[in-house]
Amino acid sequence: MRLKGSLEGPTPWRIAGTASVSILFFSIDVSVSETWGEEADTVLPGVAAMPLLRAELEDSSNWQADIPAANNLLVSLRALDSARDGLVLHPLGELRISQRKLPLDVTIQKIGNQKTTDANRFSLEVDSADLRKVDDQDELFALAQYQDADDTRKLSLPAFQPLAGGLRLSVEGRQSRSSRLVKRRVRYELTTIDNNFKRFARRFFVFWGALFVHFSRGAAVARVEVSFHQKQQLQPFDTQIKAGQPGYAVVNVADNKRVTGAGMNFRSEALAREYLNQQVAANPRLAQLIHVVPHYEVNE
Repeated sequence: MRLKGSLEGPTPWRIAGTASVSILFFSIDVSVSETWGEEADTVLPGVAAMPLLRAELEDSSNWQADIPAANNLLVSLRALDSARDGLVLHPLGELRISQRKLPLDVTIQKIGNQKTTDANRFSLEVDSADLRKVDDQDELFALAQYQDADDTRKLSLPAFQPLAGGLRLSVEGRQSRSSRLVKRRVRYELTTIDNNFKRFARRFFVFWGALFVHFSRGAAVARVEVSFHQKQQLQPFDTQIKAGQPGYAVVNVADNKRVTGAGMNFRSEALAREYLNQQVAANPRLAQLIHVVPHYEVNE
């Protein structure tokens, strides 16, 4: 899609009117029109958005190789030269590509105070046989910097909204694989240990067990970052409280019930508004019948 339009700036000073001169029984009318001053166009020129987005994606600092979230690499890796070695991706990790210049998958009309001249909607697709898209990489964007809106809507919009700024990629297919399967016959024997000996154990030796537990609390095995002891220090309680995004939904104005076909929750107001605009474009009568509300206002 391309944006088309005209830009008009302020005109110089201009005076126009009619001068009348009367002599006895005669009247002479003379039209007067004069323009002076310098013409000045204060509207900023348009900007091409595609080169800006391409430059951000080609910047190596916007590419990051992440290790699995539940994995701890208890090894030391040598320093890598990014110019020579590039990015080293863990077999179970993810490749994160993200930028904060333009939001993706939403319609934009401007960048700051400059109108876009080449396109108004951008998206990223994976063109690789070895990598697949895991999810979008969200970044915080101020939507008022990218969409035209009146002052009332600007005040009602969230200051920053989570919108797609890139992708998270991983290896195509199964990530966890093992070597070839080998069948072996395993012989075993069952040994039963009688606990009757505990009645004849000397109580003095119980002290050594308590002493071992006491010293192990300050040992290296308890101080390592992935130990159970360190985890209990950071999270002493089993119950957890997580604060997430409220989410938004497209609902009917009459009863705040979800619109048919829009059963999902949108992670930002902009994405919900984008879906609403698509529905209104297909059926203009819906403009006064549906609106966007936070998830907690939905009539389930």
